[in-house]
Amino acid sequence: MERESWIQIIIAVVVLVVLDTGIDLWNSRKQRKEIERLNKKIIEDIKLTDNVIDKKNPYYELSQSIGYVQDKQNKLSKKYE
Repeated sequence: MERESWIQIIIAVVVLVVLDTGIDLWNSRKQRKEIERLNKKIIEDIKLTDNVIDKKNPYYELSQSIGYVQDKQNKLSKKYE
């Protein structure tokens, strides 16, 4: 009986590790896609302050900061021209 219990515990641990790895990969892919989408918007020179992403998005504050920097850079470029 004791051997069967250990086998069940090992199987449970392996299943949990596989599930955890799968969830981590899924989250990484989701984050990577979001970052790629933001990069594409930046490259297209769209102001990120124009609600490109939803406020509930974990990258919202980052996009606002990038938009702020873009605005400052545009103003400085126009000033020096």
